[in-house]
Amino acid sequence: MLSFSKILFTLVLIAVVFYGAKLIGRRVGATAAKAPKAPKAKKATAKSPPKVETVDLSKCPACDSFIADDAGNCGRGDCPRLG
Repeated sequence: MLSFSKILFTLVLIAVVFYGAKLIGRRVGATAAKAPKAPKAKKATAKSPPKVETVDLSKCPACDSFIADDAGNCGRGDCPRLG
């Protein structure tokens, strides 16, 4: 059965745990603030993105794969592309 003393003891215990955790958190935060800070990284200079060479592809009607326009045939005997 719950008595007044048990309820009071539970509330006091919860308060002690709460404020104890709060105090420990402050101490940890204070020691972290005293620690020397790491030097800031230098900002990367703005570089132009690398140029990417693109190749146009077209679908081969014989094998249904995409082949570069400047390439020859796909290797099949019935390929209509010259090369």
